[in-house]
Amino acid sequence: MPKKYKLKRAKYLTPPKLDNNPVWDSVVTSLMPMLSFTNGEKGVGDRTYSVQLSKVSTFNYKTIIEYENVREGDGETTSLLVDIELEDKTEYYWRVSVADEEGNHTDWVLSRFYVDTDYCIVPSDLSRLSPANIDAPGTCSFAKATNVMDMQSFWHSEYGAKGPQIITFDFGFVANIAKIWTMSDPNVEEQNGWLIDFCWEKSNDNKNWVQLDKTVVTKNRTGRLEFDFDDLNAQFLRLVVNEWVGMSFKINDLRFYTSREVPVPELPKGDYILVVGTEQDGSTQTALIQSINKQFPHVKTVLVPFYNMSMDYLNSFKNQPKAIIFSSNSVDYAKVPIFEYIGTFDIIRNCDIPTLGIGAGMHLQYLSYCTTYARRIGYKDIDVIALAELRKKEKIFVRQKDSPLLADVVNKFTTVETSFWEVVDELSEVIEYETLADLDYPMVVKNRLKEMYGVQFAPEIDTPFNQAQSVLGNFINLALDTQDA
Repeated sequence: MPKKYKLKRAKYLTPPKLDNNPVWDSVVTSLMPMLSFTNGEKGVGDRTYSVQLSKVSTFNYKTIIEYENVREGDGETTSLLVDIELEDKTEYYWRVSVADEEGNHTDWVLSRFYVDTDYCIVPSDLSRLSPANIDAPGTCSFAKATNVMDMQSFWHSEYGAKGPQIITFDFGFVANIAKIWTMSDPNVEEQNGWLIDFCWEKSNDNKNWVQLDKTVVTKNRTGRLEFDFDDLNAQFLRLVVNEWVGMSFKINDLRFYTSREVPVPELPKGDYILVVGTEQDGSTQTALIQSINKQFPHVKTVLVPFYNMSMDYLNSFKNQPKAIIFSSNSVDYAKVPIFEYIGTFDIIRNCDIPTLGIGAGMHLQYLSYCTTYARRIGYKDIDVIALAELRKKEKIFVRQKDSPLLADVVNKFTTVETSFWEVVDELSEVIEYETLADLDYPMVVKNRLKEMYGVQFAPEIDTPFNQAQSVLGNFINLALDTQDA
C-alpha cells in the first residue's frame, strides 16, 4: 500500500476560481469555447485539473463532457479549449476541481454560460442614451454605476433596507429606449447583491406609471440583465426592486440605448489613419494619436469610438483610411456589454484595409471568433512599469520569426504592456493566425489571410526600456506601401 501522506495546514489545496472568462452567465459565441480560470494554490507537487460541462446543474451522466488531468497553465491562469461542439442556444454548467501529486483534491467550483453563435454577428445599430437626472435611494451616488470608465465601482442600496426600492431615471425628453443593460458582479460566489424580484416602469410625467410586462422578473438568478424593446418611448423610467440577495442589492453598471444613426466624422481629403478608440468612453488608453502624428506629421488621424464602428459605417466613408489601428484599453470584458463590440468584430472579420491591434485591439481580433478567446493574465498587484522591468530583467521576450513589422527590433526585446488580458497560443492555428513573437503567450501575431497584425504591448509608449517602438512606424509604412502598390 502507498504511504499515507499527511498534509500540513500550510499545504492545504486552495480551489481554483471561475472568475476569468467566461464568468457566470456570459454569452459564448462559439460551439467550441475556451474555458479560463484562476489557478488553485498550495498542495504537494504539480497541480492538475478536472473540468466537466453539462446542460444540467446535476451533471447528469447522459450530458456530461469531461476532461481529466488538465495541466496547470503558466503564471496565474489555466485554459482549456473545448474540442467537442456544444449545442447552440443552450445553457451549460461547468465546474473545475484541482488535485496535487498526492491525490489530494478540492471540491468542485461551479459556473455557467449560454451558447449563442448569433449574439456577436449582426451589429445592433444602437447608440448610448444617458439620463439627464437620476433619483436613487440611499447615500451612495448612482454615478458609480453609470461611470463607464470604472468597472469596479458600484451603487448599492442602504444596508438592511426593505423593498420596494425605486430608482428613477429622467431623460429630459421623450426618448426612444431600445435596450436596457444591467450588470451586477457576475461571479457566482460573490452573488450577494443580485436582484431577485423586480420590474421596470415607464412614465411621461413622473406621476402615472405603466409597468413594462416583459421586464417583470420574480426569480432572477443572474447578474447580467438585458431587455430589448421595439416601441418603448418615455421620458421617465424607473426600476422597482422588491427583493434581493443579502442585506442590500448593488448595480455595477447600468446603460440605456436608443436606435439612432451615427453621423460620419469629418474626414480629411488626403491620406489618413483611422484610430478606433476601444476604451469604454471611446478614447485611447495611451497617447497613440500623438505618437502617430509625431512619426508621420504628413498623415492625418481620425478617432472614432469603437461602439460606433461597423462595416456599413466604414463603407459610408467616401475617403477610406490607409490603415486602421485599434487602441489598447483598460477594460474587463467580463463586466461590460460585449454587444457594443459587434461592429468592431464586423470590421475585423470583413475589412481588407491593413490593420494593427494594440493590446486590447489584439484581443478583440480573437474575441471576434469567440467571446472566450481572450483571458485575464492574472497578475496581482503589479503596475505596467514594474512588469516591464521584470520582463527586462528576465529577458523573456523572444522574437520567433522575421517580419516587416519587427524590422529594427532586437531579437530579444523588452517593452511595456498596458493590458492585463492575453490570447492563448493554441488558438492561433485554430483561427488562422501565426505567432511572430511570444513569451508564455503570443506577443505579436498576424492574420494568415490579410494584413492584420496584433501586438500585446504598446509600441507607442516613449520610454527607454521600450525596445519595440519601431513597430508602430513599421506598420504604418507597411500600410502606406501596400496602398500605393
